[in-house]
Amino acid sequence: MAPDTMANRVYIHQGQILIIPHTPQHPGQVFDLPVSQPVTVPTALELIHRHGDRLTHSPITTAVHARLAGYPDKALSHDFTKHTFHALLPTEIAACLQHTPQLLATAVTTFYERDPPALKACQQMARFHPDKGMTM
Repeated sequence: MAPDTMANRVYIHQGQILIIPHTPQHPGQVFDLPVSQPVTVPTALELIHRHGDRLTHSPITTAVHARLAGYPDKALSHDFTKHTFHALLPTEIAACLQHTPQLLATAVTTFYERDPPALKACQQMARFHPDKGMTM
């Protein structure tokens, strides 16, 4: 198995990882599927519906479940999910971020993905006076 040859061949169905193999792994996995052709989503879904019990891949399912054990609670309890920083921001922006902190990711993305006209407008600093800013 390689990522570049597994398009439309890996699915999660009823909590199990299902893999449509390129070649049958055992006699019970013989399907009416040309090995040389890519699998389409409708074909894959039909195979899962008809032969899902023969597509389970226990070692991979076990590994995935072991890796995900305890999530999402595990992710929320770690310090790596909490980032802190100090920034000098215009008062209006600081007020918006205090009211709706979820806007921070959008604000950072917008700041870094500016186009040339926006950069020119930012150079004037018309709405941002460092002496009137707020450190957060």
